[in-house]
Amino acid sequence: MEYTGTLLTSPTFLCSLPLLILCLIYLLYRKSHLLTGSNRLPLPPGFPTKPFIGNLWDMPNEFEWVTYAEWGKILKSDIIHADISGQCVIVLNSAEVATELLDKRASIYSSRPRMPMVNELIGFNWLFAYMPLGDSWAAHRKLFRQEFHYSFYERYLPQTLKATHQMLLGRLLECPEGLFEHLRYMTGAIIMSVSYGIDVRQSNDPYIGTAETAFNGLVVASMPGAFLVDSLPWLKWVPGWFPGASFKRRAARWAHYARQMIDVPFAEVQRCLANGTQKPSFISYCLQNMDMKGDIGYQEKMIKEVSAQLYVAGSDTTVSALEALFLGLTCYPDVVRTAQAQLDAHLKGRFPDFGDREHLPYITAILKETFRWNPVTPVCIPHCTIQEDTYRGYRIPKGATIIPNAWAMLHDPSIYPDPHTFNPSRWLLPSGQLDPSVPDPWVMFGYGRRTCPGQFLPTASVWITCATVLSLFDVGMPMGEDGEFVRPKEVFTSALTIHCVPFQADIKPRSKAAEMKIRAIAAAAKDSGS
Repeated sequence: MEYTGTLLTSPTFLCSLPLLILCLIYLLYRKSHLLTGSNRLPLPPGFPTKPFIGNLWDMPNEFEWVTYAEWGKILKSDIIHADISGQCVIVLNSAEVATELLDKRASIYSSRPRMPMVNELIGFNWLFAYMPLGDSWAAHRKLFRQEFHYSFYERYLPQTLKATHQMLLGRLLECPEGLFEHLRYMTGAIIMSVSYGIDVRQSNDPYIGTAETAFNGLVVASMPGAFLVDSLPWLKWVPGWFPGASFKRRAARWAHYARQMIDVPFAEVQRCLANGTQKPSFISYCLQNMDMKGDIGYQEKMIKEVSAQLYVAGSDTTVSALEALFLGLTCYPDVVRTAQAQLDAHLKGRFPDFGDREHLPYITAILKETFRWNPVTPVCIPHCTIQEDTYRGYRIPKGATIIPNAWAMLHDPSIYPDPHTFNPSRWLLPSGQLDPSVPDPWVMFGYGRRTCPGQFLPTASVWITCATVLSLFDVGMPMGEDGEFVRPKEVFTSALTIHCVPFQADIKPRSKAAEMKIRAIAAAAKDSGS
């Protein structure tokens, strides 16, 4: 039957009216909470707000790190604030303010916002990177650091080197146009080997497929403002069939893969341990070091969760950095020539290894420039204040969401001149050695107690990939039909972890001898079944 009444008397509106009233009440409460505090100091500079919604409509839905940096210039402040429906958001656009608040005052600024979509609906509450401060976060992080402390992570470098040789070189030789797929598969192979001791299939590996689907959900759900439920947490109780509740159905799908990502590879490790075929890995070391007098079930659960954290933390970020590396090498041929000259002089025909790092400073400079030029997480995972604070005469409310803008920090022209140019030489002294006075780009790995404890593995992976590929391949711009070189556009996507927009590169062996070496490695990998 067709309804002919007015909008205000329609069944849909009347059914939604209680929900709308609750939204209004909640927004009024959040707004009053934001405007009051234990002192009368002003909030950091910000733009005028609208009733109830604050700056909600002003918030960028893509490339927010660029917008935040522009806002800082307009407001003439490296610390700014926005009101998102009563939630105070503080953006830090400089390393100075981020160091002062997130490092020196870590006891106040190291928790996490609630994140209902990520933690409560999808079920990523086992990721300690997203956990609020507390005993569970401390226990998970401690277990991770025991294995990936700087003193111990080197035990995993042979697996990284093996995957670089067996999962990348032959693929680049046979199908250079599949660069992006090769990088993603190689990275997945490294993480699965390091985390679980599992050798993935040469293609269509189910472990990698499941993990990538789950991670894609995390990337989408982690974007500030992506889902209204993060601003109005009680919306999580709305049933999935309710109009506008498609987020519940998406969360359910992602939750399925997130659970499989934890359970399936752990079950495989247990099977291999039972029959004596398990290879050394993070999870095998942790299981061997369990306290047999303690709660075995709790320890196994934590080991399983931290193992999955490895994939989440290391896979997509490493792929992002490798894509940026190849884009930089493609667009800047002088960088390739300088790197190859240093590699040839030191290696004298052999393969590079991690022991060569101190002798190849230009490769390390390329690594640093890659992470600076395209910070894989341009805005770090938000922090949350656990008590009110003051800074430079401003009030920082309790429960404020703190966003460190790593992109703005790493593109500050006062620190990195001509910041949009890929220039590894900015990290070097005239002597060719690394310049310790140039601030390292590691702010993208976080601050204070939230610094990523596993950052050594992805940086090692990018370094050895750069050194190995450039020792064997030439990387440059492709030739167009008119006989002119075609320079790829230096364009990136907008997401929690950013990626290069697909581009074409000319990748070919440097010589016949290099091609024979690559084919020998590929043949050995095929014979071993890796």
